[in-house]
Amino acid sequence: MEKKKRKKKERVLENNLAAMFDWSVDWQMLVNKGKCRCLHIGYHKPNQTYEMDREAVNRCGQEKDRGVIIESDLGQHERVA
Repeated sequence: MEKKKRKKKERVLENNLAAMFDWSVDWQMLVNKGKCRCLHIGYHKPNQTYEMDREAVNRCGQEKDRGVIIESDLGQHERVA
């Protein structure tokens, strides 16, 4: 049952990404796909690849936002500069 729920959530996310991208095209506010990243958080990291406009969204193991580093395992291995 857990696997079914995960697949359903993946489809929902894929549909939301497609809708967001379509909206950005409609309003001529294009998304910079090169700056988009997918960060799987937690221990159940699926090998799911998400797409926007038929291009895979880049995966990453950590992401820095406003000086805070978020890692996929939610660890704090690196210090914030």
